[in-house]
Order: sequence, then structure tokens, then C-alpha cells
Amino acid sequence: MRQPFRSWVNAALLCALVSFAGSALAQTAAQAAAPARPKMIDLVPADYTGEVALITYFRAQPGMIDVYSKWMGSSAKAVDDWAAAHGAFESVVTYANPDPSPNVAWTHMRVFTFKSREQMKGMGAVMDAAHKAVYPDEAVREKAIGHKEYMRESVGTATLTEVIK
Repeated sequence: MRQPFRSWVNAALLCALVSFAGSALAQTAAQAAAPARPKMIDLVPADYTGEVALITYFRAQPGMIDVYSKWMGSSAKAVDDWAAAHGAFESVVTYANPDPSPNVAWTHMRVFTFKSREQMKGMGAVMDAAHKAVYPDEAVREKAIGHKEYMRESVGTATLTEVIK
């Protein structure tokens, strides 16, 4: 009998797969001379109706790994918690790459799970509402969650279905 997508075994396998695929994806982006945008890979058929995962990869700027990690655990977490409670996604887990070398392909990987592609498509609107709900004052919101390019850069995304055992 097939295990639910969010089971610990599938989550562990997903992390291993995503780590491997993410390293390759991010390495490709890092090796490009001047990538205009992060590489986006969607491995989900357009007519797929089951659960999906969106994986985003970020690389902290030099000397900013601890700063970015702390920000993820405070400012970003508050928004994630509100957004999850309001249906933006089913779950989100952020992983930090244990490789401390400066040329690492990615430093942080975020895995969002969704009941469906439709839920995933609605994530942006709910995240916008979460930003405004958690940080109602625009100046405070911009300081807390505004553009963070000085801290990190996006190096890619992947959309996946389930791990096949």
C-alpha cells in the first residue's frame, strides 16, 4: 500500500533527491556567466492532480549564512506560519546545507508541500496577505521582509510530485 506523501520515509527520500537535484540545478545556475533569472524546473505534468512539492534554493551572500539563517527563523517564519494557517501550503521546511565552502551551489533549501497544483498557484496571493497581516505597517514590513538581495540570491526552483519507491 502506498504511503502518504508527507510520511517520514518519503520526506527523507525527497530531501535526498532534492539535495542531489538541487546541487546540480544550483551548480548549473552558478556556472552560467550571467544568468538573467534563477533556473526553474517543473517536473509535474500539466494534468497532474495530486500532491506536489515546490523546492526553492538560495545561496547566502558571502559572510551572510548566519544572518540569513537567523532571518529565516524569525521574520520569515512568522509569515510562513500565518500563510500555512490560511491555506498557502500544507507545510514548509527549510534545510541548511552543511557544506561551509564559499563555492557551494546552495546554502538554504525550502521545501513547500501542497495538496494540489491549484493550491500551489494560489500561494503568492496568500503570502502577500501574510506579509500585510504579520507586518501591517509598510515601513516595518519592508524592513522585516523586503528585498533581501544583500543577504541571499535565488539559485533555482523545482516542482515535483512524489518520490517513487
